[in-house]
Amino acid sequence: MQYNVWGVEFRVESELTKLSSELDNEFRGYSSKGIPPSGFAYAKRVEDVTGFIPKHAVIEKSGYHSTVYSFGKQKFIAETGGEYLVHIPSPDEHKFFCYVRKYSTQFFCTVRNLVKYMIVSLLEDAGVYYIHAAAVSKKGKAAVVFARSGSGKTRSLFSLMNRDFRLVTDDVVLLRESDSRMLPFVIRGNVDEGHVEDFPGIEGIVCERGTRLARKRDRWLVSMTELFEIERGNPKPDVLVRILRWNSAESSFKEANKEKTLADLMASYREFGSGVYFNSSKTRADVFAFYSELLENVRVVDFYVGSDPKQFAQELEKLFS
Repeated sequence: MQYNVWGVEFRVESELTKLSSELDNEFRGYSSKGIPPSGFAYAKRVEDVTGFIPKHAVIEKSGYHSTVYSFGKQKFIAETGGEYLVHIPSPDEHKFFCYVRKYSTQFFCTVRNLVKYMIVSLLEDAGVYYIHAAAVSKKGKAAVVFARSGSGKTRSLFSLMNRDFRLVTDDVVLLRESDSRMLPFVIRGNVDEGHVEDFPGIEGIVCERGTRLARKRDRWLVSMTELFEIERGNPKPDVLVRILRWNSAESSFKEANKEKTLADLMASYREFGSGVYFNSSKTRADVFAFYSELLENVRVVDFYVGSDPKQFAQELEKLFS
């Protein structure tokens, strides 16, 4: 499978038919032919992987049934049930390989995230920066919506359905250094039963086209393109919305402190940026300078999430009026 995502060329190889099919479904909109390889994902025998596992690995973090080990520049993601192991040889190399005993959607999500961050890393070298956020447009204006994990970004995005908002991206906001315009990048997002309860309109999409995650019957992967019309241009962000959780039934916007917003953007970059797996030629100072300039040229607001997720849409529409 060969792809070209905004000028980044890479290839993914796998002996697993299901994995190949899922990745092709995820990135098919970026397909291209005749691309020289710059990134690989190999499915290999477990014997080819075990020799790289250090005897005294250090647990770096855990969650979602996975444990991440690190040893020098090498990283390993081992599923706790022993179903798969992903080995990243070095952050200086844009390649990795994986072993899986049997396919699971959770394993696909792990590999997909590695591919995503490989793309982000290579794009940084081409002068494109990254925010872990969603972006929507309406009436010629565009808003970037970002939040820490679990703060309500996905719920807030769903509240915009059927309100004439167009989707720029649902997970990765790519911004060109030259003009700060966004490059759309749309992949499937997680939907859980709570989302369906809040927004019954997505239930049909979940049931017909959703992919159930392994072991959990209350989470799915759903293409946001089934829920939103897609923005085909390269809009420039007019407003950046930072979502914050608070204990109240009411939701509200207020003008944000740009210094605090910049700190949150840098924290998000450290958590989700390409440095997690790969190194680009850009430094943290480069990223800081780009975010600082971006915030100088957009309106920045905080949205405090209350108990009613639909309030986000009602308030956001006022910014576009």
